[in-house]
Amino acid sequence: MASIADNTRVSAPTSDDRFFVRGAIVIALTIVAGFSLQLAMGRSTFYSPPLVHAHAIVFMGWVAIYLTQNLLIGSGRVDIHRKLGWIAVGWIFPMVLLGCLVTLAMERRGQIVVETQLDPANSVVRVIVADNGPGIPVGEREKLFLPYYSTKRRGSGLGLAIVRRIIAEHGGSIDVGDNTPRGTRFTIELPC
Repeated sequence: MASIADNTRVSAPTSDDRFFVRGAIVIALTIVAGFSLQLAMGRSTFYSPPLVHAHAIVFMGWVAIYLTQNLLIGSGRVDIHRKLGWIAVGWIFPMVLLGCLVTLAMERRGQIVVETQLDPANSVVRVIVADNGPGIPVGEREKLFLPYYSTKRRGSGLGLAIVRRIIAEHGGSIDVGDNTPRGTRFTIELPC
């Protein structure tokens, strides 16, 4: 067994590790089942615009990363798990951007602006994704991060719930607010 310093193997899998691996498998199966149910109910079709398919592919890629990370930590491969964690953080940005683009495409109007900021005083990197669409009512904003909550007819309601979890697991935050004078603004902050 290697030491913690070389980050390759900390210890043999524990019952907690096995619990999280089983949980990740259940979550992955639930997500796949949810997408399958949406398809069976006619809420999603293969005739959807390519942008919708791109968002689904990126989302399923994240599910694969999440499951792989849990399998790695369950087998004690902390080194690869950590590297994959940073890939998962990078994976958030196309997920959020494609989610916004799908929403705007469904509304058939508006534009998206992506802005990045480095805030050395607070040791954070900030990514702001803003649109000039119809906006999100204040009462709906926190619901956006709940699993299976969607305002879209064909939405699964999983994207932002997963994005928030990934960001929180890396010590960051995501907030939603108004984009003055019109639209919605998502602000992601990650420690640097």
